Amino acid sequence: MSRPVPDHSAAWHILATDVIADRLESDVATGLSEAEAGLRLREVGSNRLAEKPPRSPWLLLLDQFKGFLILVLIGAAA
Repeated sequence: MSRPVPDHSAAWHILATDVIADRLESDVATGLSEAEAGLRLREVGSNRLAEKPPRSPWLLLLDQFKGFLILVLIGAAA
């Protein structure tokens, strides 16, 4: 069963809840059934954002010395 793709250019935040539920073919009271949720997961994929790898502690330390005032203070201390 092919479902219509939601219009991502629409201003979803100003639509009424029942209108959004109708467009997404969902039910506000019960949500999606297990079968429908599994089907949508296979079709669309999981709702996850890709994470950036963490920065190394050394880079975090070096970033502390990038500010102009910090460099002035280091110069004054030297």
